[in-house]
Amino acid sequence: MSINQDVNPEEDLPVAVKAEMAWTDLAKVTESYSILITDPIAQAAVKGRCSWYDFCMYRIKNAERLRKSFITTYVNLSKTGIHVEPRILLSYGDNMSHKIDWNRFRIIGNQEKGKMMIRRAIENTFKPYGAEIASVEPQSLGAEIADTMTQLPGGVQ
Repeated sequence: MSINQDVNPEEDLPVAVKAEMAWTDLAKVTESYSILITDPIAQAAVKGRCSWYDFCMYRIKNAERLRKSFITTYVNLSKTGIHVEPRILLSYGDNMSHKIDWNRFRIIGNQEKGKMMIRRAIENTFKPYGAEIASVEPQSLGAEIADTMTQLPGGVQ
Protein backbone atom coordinates (compact mmCIF):
# COMPACT_ATOMS: atom_id res chain seq x y z
CA MET A 1 0.00 0.00 0.00
CA SER A 2 1.21 3.50 -0.77
CA ILE A 3 0.31 6.70 1.02
CA ASN A 4 -0.47 8.11 -2.45
CA GLN A 5 -3.57 5.95 -2.49
CA ASP A 6 -5.13 8.67 -0.37
CA VAL A 7 -5.65 6.57 2.71
CA ASN A 8 -8.41 7.96 4.87
CA PRO A 9 -6.56 9.91 7.57
CA GLU A 10 -9.13 8.65 10.08
CA GLU A 11 -8.12 5.07 9.33
CA ASP A 12 -6.38 3.61 12.35
CA LEU A 13 -3.04 2.55 10.88
CA PRO A 14 -0.06 1.96 13.16
CA VAL A 15 2.40 4.84 13.06
CA ALA A 16 5.21 2.55 11.87
CA VAL A 17 3.06 1.55 8.88
CA LYS A 18 2.38 5.21 8.03
CA ALA A 19 6.13 5.87 8.30
CA GLU A 20 6.94 2.99 5.96
CA MET A 21 4.30 4.19 3.48
CA ALA A 22 5.76 7.71 3.54
CA TRP A 23 9.27 6.30 3.01
CA THR A 24 8.07 4.21 0.07
CA ASP A 25 6.60 7.29 -1.62
CA LEU A 26 9.68 9.42 -0.94
CA ALA A 27 11.97 6.70 -2.27
CA LYS A 28 10.25 6.90 -5.67
CA VAL A 29 11.27 10.53 -6.23
CA THR A 30 14.76 11.82 -6.98
CA GLU A 31 16.41 15.10 -6.07
CA SER A 32 15.62 16.42 -9.54
CA TYR A 33 11.98 16.88 -8.48
CA SER A 34 10.63 19.53 -6.15
CA ILE A 35 8.08 18.03 -3.80
CA LEU A 36 5.23 18.95 -1.48
CA ILE A 37 4.85 16.46 1.37
CA THR A 38 1.33 16.70 2.75
CA ASP A 39 2.05 14.65 5.88
CA PRO A 40 3.47 17.09 8.46
CA ILE A 41 5.33 14.32 10.30
CA ALA A 42 7.03 13.09 7.12
CA GLN A 43 7.82 16.72 6.28
CA ALA A 44 9.48 17.18 9.66
CA ALA A 45 11.37 13.88 9.34
CA VAL A 46 12.87 14.96 6.00
CA LYS A 47 13.47 18.61 6.85
CA GLY A 48 14.91 17.80 10.26
CA ARG A 49 17.78 15.94 8.61
CA CYS A 50 18.79 18.29 5.82
CA SER A 51 17.65 19.68 2.49
CA TRP A 52 15.67 17.54 0.03
CA TYR A 53 18.74 17.36 -2.20
CA ASP A 54 20.98 16.18 0.66
CA PHE A 55 18.33 13.68 1.76
CA CYS A 56 18.31 12.16 -1.74
CA MET A 57 22.09 12.14 -2.05
CA TYR A 58 22.45 10.37 1.29
CA ARG A 59 19.73 7.90 0.27
CA ILE A 60 21.74 6.85 -2.81
CA LYS A 61 24.63 5.53 -0.74
CA ASN A 62 22.86 4.67 2.51
CA ALA A 63 19.29 3.74 1.60
CA GLU A 64 18.69 1.16 4.31
CA ARG A 65 20.31 3.25 7.04
CA LEU A 66 18.30 6.30 6.01
CA ARG A 67 15.08 4.25 5.81
CA LYS A 68 15.54 3.00 9.38
CA SER A 69 16.43 6.47 10.60
CA PHE A 70 13.46 8.02 8.79
CA ILE A 71 11.03 5.49 10.26
CA THR A 72 12.44 5.89 13.78
CA THR A 73 12.31 9.68 13.47
CA TYR A 74 8.75 9.55 12.08
CA VAL A 75 7.57 7.35 14.97
CA ASN A 76 9.30 9.55 17.56
CA LEU A 77 7.95 12.77 16.05
CA SER A 78 4.43 11.34 16.00
CA LYS A 79 4.65 10.93 19.79
CA THR A 80 5.60 14.58 20.31
CA GLY A 81 2.58 16.02 18.54
CA ILE A 82 4.90 18.11 16.37
CA HIS A 83 3.20 20.04 13.61
CA VAL A 84 5.25 21.42 10.74
CA GLU A 85 3.51 23.42 8.07
CA PRO A 86 4.07 21.52 4.82
CA ARG A 87 6.05 23.49 2.31
CA ILE A 88 7.58 22.80 -1.05
CA LEU A 89 11.03 21.26 -0.81
CA LEU A 90 13.00 22.41 -3.80
CA SER A 91 14.99 20.25 -6.16
CA TYR A 92 18.63 21.12 -6.68
CA GLY A 93 17.83 22.87 -9.97
CA ASP A 94 14.86 24.79 -8.57
CA ASN A 95 16.92 25.86 -5.58
CA MET A 96 19.62 27.23 -7.88
CA SER A 97 17.18 28.98 -10.24
CA HIS A 98 14.83 30.18 -7.47
CA LYS A 99 11.90 29.00 -9.60
CA ILE A 100 9.78 25.88 -9.50
CA ASP A 101 9.89 23.74 -12.64
CA TRP A 102 6.31 22.43 -12.54
CA ASN A 103 7.18 19.71 -15.03
CA ARG A 104 9.41 18.23 -12.31
CA PHE A 105 7.12 18.58 -9.30
CA ARG A 106 5.39 15.89 -7.25
CA ILE A 107 2.91 15.79 -4.39
CA ILE A 108 3.96 13.22 -1.80
CA GLY A 109 1.07 12.00 0.32
CA ASN A 110 -2.59 12.82 0.05
CA GLN A 111 -3.07 14.06 -3.51
CA GLU A 112 -6.31 15.94 -2.84
CA LYS A 113 -4.83 17.73 0.16
CA GLY A 114 -1.76 18.62 -1.92
CA LYS A 115 -3.90 19.96 -4.76
CA MET A 116 -5.80 22.17 -2.35
CA MET A 117 -2.56 23.44 -0.83
CA ILE A 118 -1.34 24.39 -4.29
CA ARG A 119 -4.69 26.05 -5.01
CA ARG A 120 -4.29 28.10 -1.83
CA ALA A 121 -0.76 28.98 -2.93
CA ILE A 122 -2.05 30.22 -6.27
CA GLU A 123 -4.52 32.35 -4.35
CA ASN A 124 -1.50 33.43 -2.29
CA THR A 125 -2.99 32.28 1.00
CA PHE A 126 -0.51 29.42 1.51
CA LYS A 127 2.67 31.30 2.35
CA PRO A 128 5.48 28.84 1.65
CA TYR A 129 6.63 29.77 -1.83
CA GLY A 130 3.24 31.36 -2.47
CA ALA A 131 4.72 34.27 -4.41
CA GLU A 132 6.53 32.00 -6.85
CA ILE A 133 3.44 29.88 -7.37
CA ALA A 134 1.06 32.82 -7.67
CA SER A 135 3.06 34.27 -10.55
CA VAL A 136 2.82 31.08 -12.62
CA GLU A 137 0.26 30.79 -15.39
CA PRO A 138 -1.51 27.40 -15.55
CA GLN A 139 -0.29 26.84 -19.13
CA SER A 140 3.30 26.94 -17.93
CA LEU A 141 2.72 24.33 -15.25
CA GLY A 142 3.57 20.71 -15.94
CA ALA A 143 0.71 18.79 -17.56
CA GLU A 144 -0.10 16.89 -14.34
CA ILE A 145 -0.21 20.05 -12.21
CA ALA A 146 -2.04 22.05 -14.88
CA ASP A 147 -4.69 19.33 -15.07
CA THR A 148 -4.88 19.33 -11.30
CA MET A 149 -5.40 23.07 -11.18
CA THR A 150 -8.14 23.10 -13.80
CA GLN A 151 -9.96 20.25 -12.06
CA LEU A 152 -10.07 22.00 -8.71
CA PRO A 153 -13.33 23.68 -7.70
CA GLY A 154 -13.46 26.93 -9.57
CA GLY A 155 -10.43 26.05 -11.72
CA VAL A 156 -7.46 28.37 -11.86
CA GLN A 157 -8.31 32.03 -12.02
